[in-house]
Amino acid sequence: MIKLPIVLAEHPEGWRECLRDAILRRDSLELVAQKEPEYIRPIVLVQAAPKGNEATVDVVRKHLLEQENIPENQIAVATGEQKELNGINLFDPACPIRYVITVEALKEGWDCSFAYVLASLQSVNSAKDVEQLLGRVLRMPYAKTRQQDALNKAYAHIVAENFAQAASSLKDRMVQNMGFERFEANLAIVPEQSKLPLPEGDKSTLPAIPDCHIEVPQAPDIQHWPDEIKAAVQIMPTTQGATILLKGDVDADTLAQAETFISHALPEKARGAVKEQFDAHRAMRRALRAPAQLGLTFAPIPQLCLKLDGYLEVVEKETLSNSGDWDLLDLSVQLAGFSITETVNSFEIDVNGEKIKYRHLDAQQLKLNDVVSHVSEQDLVRWLDREVRKPYLSQTQLQAYLVKMITHLMHERGFSLTALVRARFQLAQAIAREVERLRQIAMDKGFQGRLFEMTVPSLDQTGHYNFQFEAGMYPARQIYQGSYEFSKHFYPVIHDLREKTPAGQVAEEFVCAQALDAHPMVKQWVRNIERQEKFSFWLPTSTDYFYPDFVAELDDGRVLAVEYKGEPYKTNDDSREKNQVGHQWEKSSGGRCLFLMAVAKDEQGRDVRQQIAVKITSR
Repeated sequence: MIKLPIVLAEHPEGWRECLRDAILRRDSLELVAQKEPEYIRPIVLVQAAPKGNEATVDVVRKHLLEQENIPENQIAVATGEQKELNGINLFDPACPIRYVITVEALKEGWDCSFAYVLASLQSVNSAKDVEQLLGRVLRMPYAKTRQQDALNKAYAHIVAENFAQAASSLKDRMVQNMGFERFEANLAIVPEQSKLPLPEGDKSTLPAIPDCHIEVPQAPDIQHWPDEIKAAVQIMPTTQGATILLKGDVDADTLAQAETFISHALPEKARGAVKEQFDAHRAMRRALRAPAQLGLTFAPIPQLCLKLDGYLEVVEKETLSNSGDWDLLDLSVQLAGFSITETVNSFEIDVNGEKIKYRHLDAQQLKLNDVVSHVSEQDLVRWLDREVRKPYLSQTQLQAYLVKMITHLMHERGFSLTALVRARFQLAQAIAREVERLRQIAMDKGFQGRLFEMTVPSLDQTGHYNFQFEAGMYPARQIYQGSYEFSKHFYPVIHDLREKTPAGQVAEEFVCAQALDAHPMVKQWVRNIERQEKFSFWLPTSTDYFYPDFVAELDDGRVLAVEYKGEPYKTNDDSREKNQVGHQWEKSSGGRCLFLMAVAKDEQGRDVRQQIAVKITSR
């Protein structure tokens, strides 16, 4: 587990300012770290310049002592000549070290996940070892997500002239030397934003988006470009071709049009690199405007609950099976299809004169099952009890069931006790499957029987029975990389959303996401991640959890869950149960929750956009 994103701050004014802000960042992290249950002491890795430059190791150390008033025992120098970290346990709470000064990569084996801040005082273009130092600040303390979001990120302060230059250099190193994919690197670096978090609903002081720099092998001919595109771009010749600059505040449509004209003006082999650069810039724009990045929060989402023994409980996987809604002893005892498969191969060998003859005997011919067993029925029941026991079954109930099962197999199915003992492993597996089958039948029946008792908690109880999307808690996979710029997705990345199908058609779920993003009453939304019960919103079913595809917070405080089905569901489809559960969640919420099972075209001929619009405006 690593700290991401990397919050990058560029310091064109010089190394002293770079070091100053790195110190302030570390100090702020140490205050935050005091709220963590486990000890964390944030450390700054300072990459000084080689001899012959200004910010050498000795100069930096002196500056920390005399200008920044850092205690001497908090500083350690780790270079080829000075090895002040030797024998030091940086994880020891008694260790005072908070600043480690080096020049190039620290030796292999140096490992301290308390390193949070990299201050590179060398020119970013010449810092050949910055990727190895950066790797030192990426590891997460104790390899798990921290409670304080600030401690889930890494911080880099670099001497550079502009963000684009510094970010490009870091991303190149992450891709070339640190195992990142290009798109992952594009999303992993965000500029430091001094104005976070914003007050709820206040977008008047949004952080500025960095300018878009597109490197091309040759300056394009813009003579026939539209005037608005000409006005939006600035072309600067370079020794490798040209850099095309678009201001950070350019709107999405202009950016897309500029990409089209630039790409068409270049040779085919150069277009892929241009698209990659535009995709990187769009990813940056999305990240900087994502509500989670701006310090905003997502509304708590009420969960379906059930009153059990006078107390309200969230309906989880085990709720009904643990609530005494079924009893093994109330059900008929059977083990349909159970048979004993012999696994013993025996041979009879006979010596006749000088020849040895042998023939194969199957286990039945040995008649071992007819021999009286040394193991009693009670012994077998006790053994099966250990093998079959489940947390949702009491030992008394299971043992009584096993006694009935052994009696059934011996007296009604004709198995001898010895045969059952010899096949006890097969028997245990068969009984475990039978118990799970009976449990599932009972749960299906119990779930349907109690579905209409399930309810969303009242407003004053919602705080105890809700799910909430949290910043930094979104383990997205197959991240969206389309050209359309979503503006309201809560997180800076979008999980598993494709703009086009393999056949080149616009994907239906993409249209659903667009409809949510464009609706004026949608404040923010999330592409829900399936099979992530800690990080995603779910509703219960009789067998598992159901994760709606999209969850949106509306401007009026309501929450909308959308499950996209595509085709209308059939009577025997599992979507029928999902639809029932979703509507019970909506119905019992008193108007606070909305649920939509969206299809490509509903019975009234309405498309996804229209279905969402009707659902949102319904009361």
